[in-house]
Amino acid sequence: MIRDGDLSKLKELKQYSLDALLIVTLFYVVTAIFLGPNREGVELALLVAYPVQLFAFFLLMQTKKPGANFLVWWGAGMGLRFTVVLAVALMAQKMDFIAIESFLLSLVGSFFLLVLAEARFLDSHHRIGAAG
Repeated sequence: MIRDGDLSKLKELKQYSLDALLIVTLFYVVTAIFLGPNREGVELALLVAYPVQLFAFFLLMQTKKPGANFLVWWGAGMGLRFTVVLAVALMAQKMDFIAIESFLLSLVGSFFLLVLAEARFLDSHHRIGAAG
């Protein structure tokens, strides 16, 4: 049985996943126009960033539970992103990936854009400076 709170979380996750997909697609189109055939690092970064970001947003949704600490769940998502960037950088370096610079910059940049999009889905009491 699905409770109303769980249903609203599922709707928010669905809406965020669509918004994030739109951001990733726009990022890809813009880079495809400007980078042309040298965009393999960007493509790979977007393929890595999208599912990781969805999981990080799922972690952030845990703050909607009663008594949940926002900073703990937000920090867990940021730690996940940091760990992914570090692990991917180490793996790309070991494999002698040619487009490592564009790959890592695109990965960090796409995480940044997707984290900014999360703010739209936060409750007002989670926003800094919001009136109660």
